Amino acid sequence: MDADFIYQDMEHTVEAIVDQVLGPSAPAAVDAGLNKEFEMVWGVLFLAGLFEIGWAVGLKYTEGFTRPWPTVGTVLAMVTSVVLLGWALKHLPVGTAYAIWTGIGAVGTAIAGIVLLGESASLARLACIGLIAVGIIGLKVVSSS
Repeated sequence: MDADFIYQDMEHTVEAIVDQVLGPSAPAAVDAGLNKEFEMVWGVLFLAGLFEIGWAVGLKYTEGFTRPWPTVGTVLAMVTSVVLLGWALKHLPVGTAYAIWTGIGAVGTAIAGIVLLGESASLARLACIGLIAVGIIGLKVVSSS
């Protein structure tokens, strides 16, 4: 195979994935308001995942819930994360939404552990984190809702 052909094919594939993840422009037949609401649902789910990262990392700083302020922040992040997930579940399939929520939390917490807590950043560990990220993107791409 020609190297240019492979590059063009990869470029087309990446563009398709980015369009799916970030949301393609609404086709003329689709009401823009519905597309905007759909994008908002995914944004809320992403935000719920960020709060999951916050409470997962926060658990480390609570030192077994013995430190009051980290405990308060962690509990608030837990509640916020679950409430946002619950709202997103009104609009998305439970299997897809929950898997993406936990995936965002897992990837984000692993990265935060590396950056904030000095955890291992071995190639094997980063590859596994990357596989989880690919799974999250894949679920978003194939979601029919």
